[in-house]
Parts: sequence; C-alpha cells; structure tokens
Amino acid sequence: PGLDRPLYTPAQFARFIGQQAKLELNLPLDGRRRFQGPILAVEGDAVVIEQDGVAVKIASGNMHKAKLVAEFAPPAKPGKTPKKAKSDK
Repeated sequence: PGLDRPLYTPAQFARFIGQQAKLELNLPLDGRRRFQGPILAVEGDAVVIEQDGVAVKIASGNMHKAKLVAEFAPPAKPGKTPKKAKSDK
C-alpha cells in the first residue's frame, strides 16, 4: 500500500531484495537501533541488509518497524534538453 510499504514477514522482504529498506529494532545490534540500506538476502527468519558497506543480519523477531524507502530520480534541470543528433546530408 504505497511507496513506503511496511514489511512484516521474511517472505515480504524476499519480494523486495535489492530495494532500500529502513528498519527500527527492539533491542540494539552493535549499538544501533536504526538501520537503512538495500535488502541483500533473506536467511531463514532473518533479513540481511547492507549498512555502510557491511552486510548486517537482523532477526525478524528483533524488528520493531520495517518499511521500504521510496527512491526518486533527480529532477531534470530546467532549460536542459537533450540535443538531437545531426543527420548527414
């Protein structure tokens, strides 16, 4: 339902491998409760995401909230249009 879709089960995470997710944990993991990064894999009852270039495995039982993060392409600069190729005559 929407761009920031909530995720609840490992099967839902598996559908969105490669997309950005934001997770909030019940208990800290390595001193952190919030993680954001691409979903790398689902291993049993755990989700693996990339945080600062490192794969982090998070048990689904420790997740308080999880949702997808909407990614938008940067807007085109005004006045900048692609030039057409000149045809040879």
